[in-house]
Order: sequence, then C-alpha cells, then structure tokens
Amino acid sequence: MKQSETGDCMKNGMWSKIVWAALGIAALLLVAGCSTGAGQKVPEVREGADFSEITEIAVKAKDTRVCDKIENCLFAKACVSEVAVEKRDAATCGRIKGCEILDESGVDEFAQESCRSDVELAKIGDVSLKGGPEACLKISGTLERYGNEIQKRTVCLMRSAANTSDYRVCEMIEGDVESRDMCLFGYIDEKNPENRELCNKIADEQTKGICLSQFSG
Repeated sequence: MKQSETGDCMKNGMWSKIVWAALGIAALLLVAGCSTGAGQKVPEVREGADFSEITEIAVKAKDTRVCDKIENCLFAKACVSEVAVEKRDAATCGRIKGCEILDESGVDEFAQESCRSDVELAKIGDVSLKGGPEACLKISGTLERYGNEIQKRTVCLMRSAANTSDYRVCEMIEGDVESRDMCLFGYIDEKNPENRELCNKIADEQTKGICLSQFSG
C-alpha cells in the first residue's frame, strides 16, 4: 500500500472515531436532557398563583422546575417532595434545596431523606393496593422514618389491612408486636359489642386494658 493511501486510511479511521464519539456524546446529552426535563417548556403558572396552586401544577406535570416559582423556601421544598412522590422517583428528592437562613450548606439533607422515605412509602402503598397482603409478604428490608426503623413488610400489611377493612391482615404481622397491636386497635368500635373479642387479640396488656375499657360501660 502506498504511503498516501496509508495516510488516507488513517485519516478516515480517525474521522470515523471522531464521528462516533460525537454521536455518543450527543446521545448522552439527549438522555440527560430527557431525564431532567431540559429542552421542554416549563408549564405556565398564572400571575398571583399561590403555593398550593403552583404545587398542583408541578405535580400534574411531574416537573420540579415549576416549584422554583414558589418564593417561600419551605413550601418549595414540599412541592419538590410531592413531585418526587407522584413520580415514585427518589432521585428527584435530590433537587430539594436548602433555605439560605436555615441551611448554610445549601442542602437540606433531612428534607431529602424525608422525601425519599415518602417515595418509598408510596411504592409500598402501591404494592398493598395492587397485590394485597400476599404481595406484602414478599417485601423485605426496613424503612427509616424520623429516626425509627420499621419493616417494609409491616407497613405494607398495615396499609393492606386498611384497604381491605380486614383485621385478619393485622394478624399476619410478625416480629413487631407494637405495630400488630396498633393495627388491631384501629378496628375497635365501641358501638359494636362483637369488637370486644378483638381486644383479646392484642398482646400488650396496657393497650388491651384500654381496649376493653371502651366496652365496660
């Protein structure tokens, strides 16, 4: 092969790599734009709209950029959190900003963590609603809420018990006597004498006593 031909091949190969690299970068930018909403028009908000109206628009559009139109920092945080829950996307919680006065770092880690917890609760609620208690039993792991840990399965079963209005679902809760008792206690109706029997299913003696006292009159 002649030297000129060799040079042409090298040039062609180099340009080919450059073209493919450019296409790759363009694809990455496109994906990034789609994930952040870049390039999409921010939904309009009427002049004078209050934070609740703006939040409603943001949630409906699933667009946290609308929340930026809320002047009150605390309400803006709540707006982003509601959008994250609606999207069932914990990553969106990272868009919660810190208030200048309250959060010198510019990041409100507590609000972000609470937001992620709310998203997880929403996902668990979906499981309990769509799959019932059987689906709840397949859930593993724990959920931290305000410094307290609780089994995701327990939360799901409590939600399922409320959805089905069936106290027997409460009895499926294992390893968390307090949550099981709370779940059962929620079904107590002092106007229904038959509910007295539910009191006897409560493990904690103090809670059971409070339960039975409602039927003593």
